Amino acid sequence: MMQTHFEKYIEGLGIVAEGTQVLLAVSGGVDSMCMCHLFQHAEIPYGIAHCNFRLRGAESDADEAFVRAYAEALGVPCFTRAFDTKGYAATQGISIQMAARALRYEWFDTLLVPNGYDYVATAHHLDDQVETFFINLIRGSGIAGLHGIRPLTGKVLRPLLFATRSEILSYVEAHAIPYREDRSNASIKYLRNRIRHEVLPRMEAIEPNFSRKVNRTVSFLRKSEMIVNQCIEEAERVAVRKENDKIVINIRALWHYEPTDYYLYHFVRPYGFTASQVEDMMRALSNPPGGQFLSQSHLLFVGREEIVLVPRREVPEAYYLLEEKSEQMASSWCWKMGREAIDPSVFVFPGSESEVCLDSAKIRFPLTLRHWREGDFFFPLGMNHKKLLSDFFVDKKMDVLQKRETWLLLSGEDIIWVVGHRIDHRYRIMESTEEVIRFSVKREEISK
Repeated sequence: MMQTHFEKYIEGLGIVAEGTQVLLAVSGGVDSMCMCHLFQHAEIPYGIAHCNFRLRGAESDADEAFVRAYAEALGVPCFTRAFDTKGYAATQGISIQMAARALRYEWFDTLLVPNGYDYVATAHHLDDQVETFFINLIRGSGIAGLHGIRPLTGKVLRPLLFATRSEILSYVEAHAIPYREDRSNASIKYLRNRIRHEVLPRMEAIEPNFSRKVNRTVSFLRKSEMIVNQCIEEAERVAVRKENDKIVINIRALWHYEPTDYYLYHFVRPYGFTASQVEDMMRALSNPPGGQFLSQSHLLFVGREEIVLVPRREVPEAYYLLEEKSEQMASSWCWKMGREAIDPSVFVFPGSESEVCLDSAKIRFPLTLRHWREGDFFFPLGMNHKKLLSDFFVDKKMDVLQKRETWLLLSGEDIIWVVGHRIDHRYRIMESTEEVIRFSVKREEISK
């Protein structure tokens, strides 16, 4: 009976074709040994891969020896590998469980193509599905977590999701299939085991066939998620654009989608931002420009018209020195400069924000190129008194990101040009000016 269900389930996933080969992830426990037996009798070509995570001392080594002997008796290929799981977890700053998962799937990826396998199969079953649902429910997961374990994700196949733990155990006992006991499965130290041993038996007592009903709910949630994702993708095409490594969200377009916070969360979640941060972003949207947010990988700025995400980099305190050369690179900008003798009465001023002319006699090289610092000031063209750059930025309605990206050109301690915006009044061309230095700047793509 179970063999028939298994073969129908595999057929329904559409992965069985002539020549298809599957690599089975076999721990030696009851679930994976059941999976081996089912594949063997379905006559689907397979091999075995066993991970020794070295977490249970001699027992881990005994599991490996058991799987090796079983594969040899069947005459199927067997791959084994031992891992320093605790060491990896420590260096990566993650849990033992997360480390084991990362190590096993990374290794499986290296085995598939070189050895001619199309999929790797794990022995997750229906009870695992229900346990995962409750774990994510307890953690406050959204719909993406409640959809549970997918039968097929990329090259990872889970062919036992149709069967409960008790059905698997009955099948193994009926066919006298050998397996190894993992004593850690009985411990309630881990959340999954507490749900397995304390929660689910009580739920089954209240509602027989509880696991299958939860699985039906998970199936509905998975379909609902597909609809939600389609809506988010449509909104993303309208409200979000990418400019090189910068992601820009149009605030006016964002407000057209409700619930707005839900859409915003899905736009920024891939860049490491959390639901609680999105709550703060929504408050900032009501009072723009509303601040700066950090994830592990990105900076997010809430402006008046746009939300901007950029990769998180340290803004260097070091600055660039510009010598008096006709052309040179600083950061990703190409700077050009040259001296010109002029007649101030007929001189034509540049018409571009990326080009300025200043009185040559007042400028001392090398020039300094750097970003804004707290307390910076200059004398904006047309003003005979100094103004804090922070106030100048406010007058220009510049958001946090624009301030951060603005370059300043200095002669000595004087800011002579807020690049792209305004020169300093003291360095302007006057009737007495005999020679100017013409500066022009443009961004250049630097090949990596």
